[in-house]
Amino acid sequence: MKTIIKILKFGPDHKICSVCFAVLLVVALIPLFLLTKYAIPFFDDYGYSAPVWIHYMLGGFNPKGVISGALLNCISMWHHWQGTYSSIFLMGLNPMVFGEQYYVIGPVFLIANLVLSLFIFIYVSIKYCLKESGIIILGIQSSVTLMAVLFVYSAQQAFFWFNGGVHYVGMFSFELYLLSVLILLAKINENQKISKKRIPVTILLVFISIFLGFFVAGANFVTTLQTMILILSGVVLALFHKNKRILLWIPSVLAFSVGFFLNLSAPGNAVRAANYPDTPGAFESILKSFPLSFRFIGRFTDWRTLFLLILILPLLWYLTGRIYQRNPKAFSVPGFIILALWSYCVYAASFTPGLYGMGEVVLSRMINIIKLTFQLLLILNCAYVLGLIRSIIIKTTGKKDSVNTNSSENISLVLILLCLAGSVFFFIKSPDKTGQYSTYGAYNYLADGEAKLFHVQYENRVRRLKTPETDVVLEPYSIRPWFLIWTDLSTDPNAPENLELAYYYGKSSVSLKSE
Repeated sequence: MKTIIKILKFGPDHKICSVCFAVLLVVALIPLFLLTKYAIPFFDDYGYSAPVWIHYMLGGFNPKGVISGALLNCISMWHHWQGTYSSIFLMGLNPMVFGEQYYVIGPVFLIANLVLSLFIFIYVSIKYCLKESGIIILGIQSSVTLMAVLFVYSAQQAFFWFNGGVHYVGMFSFELYLLSVLILLAKINENQKISKKRIPVTILLVFISIFLGFFVAGANFVTTLQTMILILSGVVLALFHKNKRILLWIPSVLAFSVGFFLNLSAPGNAVRAANYPDTPGAFESILKSFPLSFRFIGRFTDWRTLFLLILILPLLWYLTGRIYQRNPKAFSVPGFIILALWSYCVYAASFTPGLYGMGEVVLSRMINIIKLTFQLLLILNCAYVLGLIRSIIIKTTGKKDSVNTNSSENISLVLILLCLAGSVFFFIKSPDKTGQYSTYGAYNYLADGEAKLFHVQYENRVRRLKTPETDVVLEPYSIRPWFLIWTDLSTDPNAPENLELAYYYGKSSVSLKSE
């Protein structure tokens, strides 16, 4: 029996596993970054970038013209389409306005921004909320980010389409930056007065929080609603713990409130709402969010996700052990009930804007950030459950050393091999490897040459669009890698996508040749 136990306990410690997760994350990101070279603009990219592009074409490189064009587009859309001023401003700053070859910067930014924001948010949360340090933070950062990137709901609409990606995943990343700054303001020396040395840093953080508060308030309604709920939750928690540093949030909260009002009160929202006349009311949307969110849990917790989660659990076990050593009262059954209910409400609320605005939640770019929210909340609750289990075991046995943090550093090699074998099995059996694994999909399009061939055909289109010809008829793509394009132009020159492309390039009409 002792031999069997030794075999089961044999394996790398949390330090080695943290480094391995970091390496896995880097490996997973390489194909995604390489595929960005072949990303191309979609139709909304042309429409939202046109005002900036026109300024750039007429005046050459003019930074003021670029910014003014983006602001002009933002104001116009605020009046005529929607109030999400921050997203629209970023859409106007699409890198393609400086040349189609620079569109690659957009997807690179989206991927890097998501990774960086997750790393910063997790670091700040563990360092300042959980009072933990060391390489375990790298392990949690890398493993959580790996799950987010590898199993993203739609890699195409998260990373390779700038407009769709920046409006949702991009603004979600800025939400994480805002939350990170607010945590810093509330938790740095929370039980002490602000020292003279920290006054400049505190002032800087306050100004950053003001900017981010106003900026995030101009995002999509899923992000803004989430941010509002999380800020209110933070205020309640701070009041419960009598943390007076929460007063430093006031400027940011005011900036967020002003921005949120501008977002909601935009005349364009009514114009956009007219396209969806049969949507439910606010209260009905809230009620429908709960059963709809429950149905999506199955999509978000498939076997591949669960196997990766199992590999993350030993790191969480070690982390919660460290927390328990410092504070044995950190985990309780009432605390878990409150956390679980709160988490589900935050997750369910992510569906409300889609139901209220469109009557359904079908946009992959929207589901991307709902799934990201679910993943973060899932890992948070798993960590709390592990801490609660540790607490119950110790209280039941009455032996403090019955669960030893040092012995739990080793992560069973048998467990790792079983999870890897299971992951390989489900990968082989997966009916849609490209769609379900972002890294594999990117690698697949690179390895078989589809991405390169597709991009050559796109470059031929651009050359044709830059000729003096006023009525342009383009050849259909012979190949369409899903990560890089989800639909083509229409044979009808009056189709919205064709009109946007024609406006951008100054053509009378653009259409696709009938096959």
